[in-house]
Amino acid sequence: RRFIRALFTASPHSHRYKQSVTLPSLAAGIASLYYWYYYTHTHVNTNSLILRASCSDKSHSLRNSMNFLADVCDKVIPSVVYIESTGSGRGMLHQLESGGSGFIIHTNGLVITNAHVTAGAHSVTVRLHDNRLVKGRVVAIDQLKDLALIQLNVTSPLPALKLVSTEDLRAGEMVLALGSPLRLTNTITSGIVSQASRRSDELGLKGEMSYIQTDAAIISGNSGGPLVNLDGEVIGINTLTAGPGVSFAIPSDYAIKMIQKMTTVKRTHKSNYYVGVQMLSLTPQLVHSLMQRASDSYPDDA
Repeated sequence: RRFIRALFTASPHSHRYKQSVTLPSLAAGIASLYYWYYYTHTHVNTNSLILRASCSDKSHSLRNSMNFLADVCDKVIPSVVYIESTGSGRGMLHQLESGGSGFIIHTNGLVITNAHVTAGAHSVTVRLHDNRLVKGRVVAIDQLKDLALIQLNVTSPLPALKLVSTEDLRAGEMVLALGSPLRLTNTITSGIVSQASRRSDELGLKGEMSYIQTDAAIISGNSGGPLVNLDGEVIGINTLTAGPGVSFAIPSDYAIKMIQKMTTVKRTHKSNYYVGVQMLSLTPQLVHSLMQRASDSYPDDA
């Protein structure tokens, strides 16, 4: 300040000007100019650099570039459903409740799951990803392959997954298993394909089938859910586990053949109607059960 004041108030030929322009005054003036330049230019530029750096870091962060599994989950989860079914056990008094997973394979509401998830029921209740509860009808079942198809009663299209062949599946490929273990919906586990084709006789199971072995966790309630590759395509239907790190899925090829067969039968088969009759011994317990089910129509003198 002294330097600037002297510069503008004193005459260049005066003795006062010569005394004012001393080394301390010159240093103070230079410091003032430097501070003014730094505050008005460098400070603003620093903020803009920080802003640009934060935008750049967001677009090139490891979280956004390496979380490819999360991208697969976003694609698959809306098609995974939870299935509740009640089937008849022996006689007419025992009811079996079952729960498991499934996934939508057609926008019209066609769902595939394990046969054991349906518990022999003809109709089931299905919880969609958005928590809507819809009724479903079992339209096809293959006990040997442990597969079942369910048609949901819906009026609007639903997100569906694509079934692909496993002919080129290799051991070591990364996979995701989705389902509702222990009724915990939208649970995801990851792993690799341990063996692309494990024969059923190696597992002590009857029938000529092969299974996809994976170390992705598949536990109770996960049955019927999809096993997908990194493209979000279904390569298998979760079905059983032999222990930690040893789980199995039914290859999607079996499901594809089942759907093709069902479509062919629908086109060529003429509907036939039958009346089913089951002989039962009339016991006091059975009479009591019938009275409770049809109290209005049951005769009073029975």
